[in-house]
Amino acid sequence: MTPAEKHLIEFLKHTAKPSAEQNFQWPVFTKISIASSLQNDPMHESKDAYSSDDEILKTPSNLSSNEVVKAMLEEKRRQREKEEGRTSSASQPKRPKFVSLNENLVSTEINKEAFPVSGLVWNENWDPAHASESLVVPLFEFGLEKKQTLVFRMTVPENSDKWGISICPKDHDEFMNVLYHFNPRSKERGGVLIQNDRNAGEWGPTVSHRLSEYPPMFGLTFDVSIQIDDWGFHIVLSGEYQLSFQHREPIEKFINDGELVLEIPRTDDYDYPQSLCLHQVWWGNKRPHPNQPSSEVLNATGGRGGDVSSGLEISSTNLHISNLPECRNQSEDAQMRKELEELFAPYNYESLKLISGKGYGFVNLKNADKSTLAIEQTNEYNLMGSELKVTRAKSKVSQ
Repeated sequence: MTPAEKHLIEFLKHTAKPSAEQNFQWPVFTKISIASSLQNDPMHESKDAYSSDDEILKTPSNLSSNEVVKAMLEEKRRQREKEEGRTSSASQPKRPKFVSLNENLVSTEINKEAFPVSGLVWNENWDPAHASESLVVPLFEFGLEKKQTLVFRMTVPENSDKWGISICPKDHDEFMNVLYHFNPRSKERGGVLIQNDRNAGEWGPTVSHRLSEYPPMFGLTFDVSIQIDDWGFHIVLSGEYQLSFQHREPIEKFINDGELVLEIPRTDDYDYPQSLCLHQVWWGNKRPHPNQPSSEVLNATGGRGGDVSSGLEISSTNLHISNLPECRNQSEDAQMRKELEELFAPYNYESLKLISGKGYGFVNLKNADKSTLAIEQTNEYNLMGSELKVTRAKSKVSQ
C-alpha cells in the first residue's frame, strides 16, 4: 500500500458518515494534499502526479473513485450554470458534427474551405425550445470593405410553422429597431416569405413573396447567406442567389458605428414559438454572388432582381401553379388534373405537369399573349378547397 493510499484511508476513517436524523449534507469540495486516490492510475506511484492544491470530493467511503470524479464534474457543471444564470433544463445541447435528417446524416458545419473557422461567431446548437430568451450575437467590424457577409447553418423541422432572424443596429433599443427581418412562414396563406424593417417599435410595409417560388426552407439542414452592400441586403439560399431587400435607413450611419447585432427571436411578437436549430454563424467579407443583380436592375424591379438577373429568366409561356390540394388517393388526383385541364383550356395550353406530392406544377401555354390573362383569371382560383397561386415560371439561363 502506497503512502497516498494510507493517507486516503486515514482521511476516510476520520470523516464521519451522517445519520438520517442529522439531515446532514456532505461538503462538496475540499482542498487536501494527496498524491492520488485512484489505485489503477499509472501515475499513482509518482508523488508529483498531482499538486497539493488538487480539488477532490470529501465523500463517504462507499463511493468509488470514478463516482467521486463524476460527482465532482457534475457539481462543477451546476456551479458554472448557476454563475451563468441558467439551469440544466434550459441548457443547450452540444453541437454534433452531423444530424440525422430523413434517414440521412447531414453535416452541421458550414463549408470550411469557403468560410474559414476563424470567422465563426457562433458554434453550438441553439434551439428556442431549450432557450429562455432570444439569441443575440454581436457582429463586430461591420463595413462594406470589412465584414459584411453573414452565413447561417441551421436545421428547420418539416413541421415548423415559421422561423426568422433580424439584423439590428448597435443601438437597437431592445430590438425596437430592426434593419432587416427575414421570416419564412410555411402555413400562412399557402406559405409566404416575409421581409421587413422596424423603426421605433413599428414594423414597416411588409414585403411578401410566395414561399413556393424559392428553394425549400423547411424540413432540411441548409445554409442562409445575407450579404450587405450600399443598396441593401442580398439573400443566398443553399448557394444560389434568390432576392434582395433595399435599405430603408441610410447604411452609412451604421457603418460609422462599426457594429451590427444579430437576433434570432425565441418567439414571434405574439409569443408563438419558433422552430429551428441553429448550428453555426459565420461573419466576414465575401465577394457578391455571381448571379446577384446590379443596383440598376434591382431599382427597376423593386428588389425582385432574382426574376430578371443574369442567372434567372421569366418564361413568357410557362406558368407555375402552387398550393395545389393534397390528394389522398388516385381518384382525387385524377379529379384535380381534370379540373386543372378545364381551368386552363380557354388559354390554349400545350401541356400540364404536376409534381407528385409536392403541391405544385406547371402549365405551358402555346401562345405568350394568353399568359397575362391566364394569370389574372386563374390566380386565387379555389380548386378542391385550396386557393391556387399562379405566377410566371422562372428558369436558369444556360451559360
